Amino acid sequence: MSFSISNVNIGYGSRTVISNMSIPELPPGAVVAVVGPNAVGKSTLLKSIAGLVKYSGIIQFNQQVLSTMPRLEFIQTLGYLQQALPQPISLVAYEVVYSACRAVRTDLTTEQINQSIEQIFDRLGIRNLSLKRLSEMSGGQRQMVGLAQVLVRQP
Repeated sequence: MSFSISNVNIGYGSRTVISNMSIPELPPGAVVAVVGPNAVGKSTLLKSIAGLVKYSGIIQFNQQVLSTMPRLEFIQTLGYLQQALPQPISLVAYEVVYSACRAVRTDLTTEQINQSIEQIFDRLGIRNLSLKRLSEMSGGQRQMVGLAQVLVRQP
């Protein structure tokens, strides 16, 4: 699964955050770190790749231009875990993860979603949190539930 960025510009209003950024094609399996001081655009870049912040230029994944991908295909292709923790609400972890999957994977049956949740909870070692309210969890536990919300969609 290759990835590349060509001539990308990102900003907020009249403030340019990233100007004319290009990254040559990264081969499948490449491990990449986005590193730099505060306020240089690391999160903004990742949010743009995730489709949360508008940009100009071309971002490609598997030779497909992300901005032209149908929304459902985009959501099923890429996963993004925000920096912010899931809110400490009264729903239990299982409900939150189920809702996240159901919202974007309308092609999966209830049984398939339930199986996927079980596998993800086991993989992340958080089965013990499945019936715990997010409002009763630590920040780290809520972050793991957030990761489960991304992984259960099988991007």
